[in-house]
Amino acid sequence: MEKLLITISRLRQKENYSQAYMAFRMHISQKQYSYIEAGKSKLKLADVLLIAKILEINPIDLLEISGLLKEFCTCEKDVLIEVHTNTIKQLQL
Repeated sequence: MEKLLITISRLRQKENYSQAYMAFRMHISQKQYSYIEAGKSKLKLADVLLIAKILEINPIDLLEISGLLKEFCTCEKDVLIEVHTNTIKQLQL
């Protein structure tokens, strides 16, 4: 999970987004967001999806960049994208 947190932090910095901005977009405090990036708070799937949306990156790509895609699943990327799309549709209901 540390790889994912490092990737999120790097992508956030690349976009010149502050932790305060990320927290604002996520409707949490800056302290709560800093705990997420520091690994002091449990990272939930909903958080990963929201962070990816804010950073304008596909969550599957986020896992791939982090080197975690292979750890989560051995299936094809297209299958994961379909699962992700279905998950987003369900969350929007």
